[in-house]
Amino acid sequence: MDFSLRTEDHKDRLQPSASAFELAIKHARKYWFTLADDAITRLESSIICKVPALPISRLVLNEVIISESGSKAIFTMASSTFRPTKTEHDSTDSTTRNAKSAFFGKLGLYEKEDREVSNLTGIVSLAWAYILSSCLVELQNQNGAKISYTKSTANGQHHDGHHRTKDGTGIQVDIGEVDMSTARRWAAILAPERGWKAAVNEQSGEVYFSPWSVSLDNAPEFSIVWQDIGFHHSVSVTDPPSSKTALKALAEFCAFHGLMDQFYASLSAALMFPAHHDCKTTIKLPLPMITQNRVPQALKTDLMDEFLSLSNEMGCFITLSCNHRVIMSSLCGSFWESDASCNLVSPWLHPVLEEIPKAAWTSDNPGRYHEIVALMSDQRRPSLAILWIGAALSGLVPEVLQYTASGIPPLDPSGFSWTHAPQSFMDLPGSGPYFYTVASGNKAIKRVNVWRLLYHPTSEHDDLHYNNLPFSPWPPVGETSENSCALRVRAHIACPRHRLVYSHWTWQLQDGYFLPIYSPDVPCSQQATRALLPRQNPILDYPSSLTYLSQDASREASFEIFRWELANHEGKPPNESVYDDEWIAGCDDSEEYCSPIQGDSSSQKGYSDKEESAQRGRNSDRNFNPSSTSQDSHIMEWMANNS
Repeated sequence: MDFSLRTEDHKDRLQPSASAFELAIKHARKYWFTLADDAITRLESSIICKVPALPISRLVLNEVIISESGSKAIFTMASSTFRPTKTEHDSTDSTTRNAKSAFFGKLGLYEKEDREVSNLTGIVSLAWAYILSSCLVELQNQNGAKISYTKSTANGQHHDGHHRTKDGTGIQVDIGEVDMSTARRWAAILAPERGWKAAVNEQSGEVYFSPWSVSLDNAPEFSIVWQDIGFHHSVSVTDPPSSKTALKALAEFCAFHGLMDQFYASLSAALMFPAHHDCKTTIKLPLPMITQNRVPQALKTDLMDEFLSLSNEMGCFITLSCNHRVIMSSLCGSFWESDASCNLVSPWLHPVLEEIPKAAWTSDNPGRYHEIVALMSDQRRPSLAILWIGAALSGLVPEVLQYTASGIPPLDPSGFSWTHAPQSFMDLPGSGPYFYTVASGNKAIKRVNVWRLLYHPTSEHDDLHYNNLPFSPWPPVGETSENSCALRVRAHIACPRHRLVYSHWTWQLQDGYFLPIYSPDVPCSQQATRALLPRQNPILDYPSSLTYLSQDASREASFEIFRWELANHEGKPPNESVYDDEWIAGCDDSEEYCSPIQGDSSSQKGYSDKEESAQRGRNSDRNFNPSSTSQDSHIMEWMANNS
């Protein structure tokens, strides 16, 4: 959809004029407010695709310090590989781009409100955290890896099916007809603080725990009740069950409470736990609401088979969940729009980030606004529904909004390849010839295409170092002349459009081998934003005036996108005053940059150690993180329902 945001694609102007700015905010308001109205009145489900599964073979683990306080984590080296398409004018088909980073399985759904069904998504999410942790321990079986119970347990009381005794003043959870082993696991999952722990590796005397470990420090007091079906001599009460056994028990629990949809939605929330850890935010799950007129549902064989089949997808879920950079890049990418250039990011984002949350329907309930944002994003990027469900349920949406508002959200090159939801102008090849003739008779090229070709792999070394993607997803403005372009750009003057094709994901194994996971090539398409017709009776009204709009997001996006070019270039192109604009002043400061270290393409950067360190929070850390820190587990809060 053409939002007419690029009203001033003049090569010598960066900051938009007042008229261009007003036009941009007008179109952005119309789009975002209409989308919000639609989100309020609809709930949908969706499906997303596959990711490279975590292998059974042991991975190489590297111990790193992640903070000044000495906190440590372990990382494994993995990379995604992209290859360019070949044309008769291009001989770079054997050259690839490698990016350290990691997708999904069949899933989906927003649950429609039903007062007859309990809301136990928070509790089920905790059970999923145990299953994911147990599966990680089983798949990798690293040194010192084991899952065990602690001394902390929830209060418990079994009954004979007729008489039930309330134990304490907290929340009582009926776990159905189960054996003592299953009851012990639930007592650990709902225990105060931490009732179980999953050590995934031990190095140098440090024990590293699963990234789905949680500590219920601020949770209400739980107690469990069950109808005891006896004790199986083949099952240990003291040893935690396997991930498959725990998965079967969770499916039966959801059937007992009629929570079939919540079974999937809670998995989405659990997948967000490592992202919370990376953002250093508290997990905030819905406070359990248990109805008294519960009607247990019989778990049909085909449905049980469907639930249990998820055990075959656990490796994919683990890969996705631990790659929190992919998750954040995809969530923030839901707000990215190809027609919004770097200098108009602020007016594009202003309605959804500043005006809609202050509207009458949402201002008195922040949780409601976060739900609307999730539904709006589901409409913009249907393949990301599973991520938005999880972000909304676990309380990650505020972090996503904060990153998005900065103008330079986290980016991961694997995000688009796995979700087919574009997150940056670099994800799309564009259309038409790269160069065209201007009024003077000379050749010119849009800067957005210059940036794409600078990153395109080249078979000949030219002392330029565009080995990493830009930190900004927003395209640069304007055009430049052929004579101002680097030779690697001019070499494509007669070429049709190129695109980088996702080839495979590679795991580095402890035995010295590399395990590639190949994926079929999915054609890249320019996904146009769907046109929206305003509702006749809108729920949300536009603001009557614009009192203040910060330009910080536009400035940051513009600074970063031009800095990427200048940091690795011979210098400013001659006779192009856009590079003298105050928004990007200093972005070519030679003292801030140095030549990258030669060698592995994944370590080559156009930034100095000082600059790389400053940007690490934005984009430079692309390593897969299959484990958590050696410190305590996540803290989790419970949030009251906003219905």
